[in-house]
Amino acid sequence: MIVIELDIPGVDEAPTPVREPVPVGHQLHKEIAVARLLLAYFRNIFADDEGFQADLVEGQTNLHETIEMAVGRLAELETMREALQAARARIDARDARFQNQEKLLRVAIQTALDVAGQKQLETAHATLSRTATPAGVIITSEGDIPSKYWKRGDPRVDKTLLKADLKANKKSGGDPIPGAELSNGGETLTIRWR
Repeated sequence: MIVIELDIPGVDEAPTPVREPVPVGHQLHKEIAVARLLLAYFRNIFADDEGFQADLVEGQTNLHETIEMAVGRLAELETMREALQAARARIDARDARFQNQEKLLRVAIQTALDVAGQKQLETAHATLSRTATPAGVIITSEGDIPSKYWKRGDPRVDKTLLKADLKANKKSGGDPIPGAELSNGGETLTIRWR
């Protein structure tokens, strides 16, 4: 009696090994046993794919047909993954266009409100408000910034500390900090949808 067991990565529960009485040297029975074992693994792997499960039920009985079916499925999976990647790229491009449109519309509305001298406007969809934004840090030359403003670990500027000192220096007339300055702040458009 020959016992055939396969260890296939990614399959948590292996099916019970097929134990077939196979006369030594009788290749046909051996292939049938391996094909059945492979089909049992496929049932586990594709448990959530009813279509493929139905194809399995038709039951190829020789090893060559079973492996050929698996190779066909690999080709289908690759094609589906490529199609999903292409769809994802199209969706990402569409999302980027929508984000850009949203940004441009916000700027246009904000500009229109500014030119009209209105701080707030209520519409049927939302209430729009021009809201002041605080000054932010502009790094003009990162290499010139003193070590005091660098965070530990991966070298990066501690903008919170840098901003606080830039504000304090501006208020007190202190020395400028090399490599950084305060922006003038600005304005943003706030939209409340309720």
